Amino acid sequence: SRIAVRAGPDGAAMVGMFKAGTHEVVPCEADERCYLPHHPLINAAVAAVAGELRASAELSAYDESSLRGTLRYLQLSVERSSDTVQLTLVANAPSLAADPALA
Repeated sequence: SRIAVRAGPDGAAMVGMFKAGTHEVVPCEADERCYLPHHPLINAAVAAVAGELRASAELSAYDESSLRGTLRYLQLSVERSSDTVQLTLVANAPSLAADPALA
């Protein structure tokens, strides 16, 4: 599953799905339809990452208008035999060294 991470109007990270036909992110906690197509472990991981992003200012969310911010997407998959989630962070950075939050 690919989940968008974008900077909200206040600069805080919004984690969710794009509103149909747009690049406007609807946060998962604001719309339960975000959770319907995903495995429950992915939903739990998305909620945990969203909570961490709200609690910490180390990793900035991508802002499409300014083309700034680090975190663009979460890519998640479930290994069903072990009930584990693999999380990949998709960043707006030329390398890990380019952003101290990724080092």
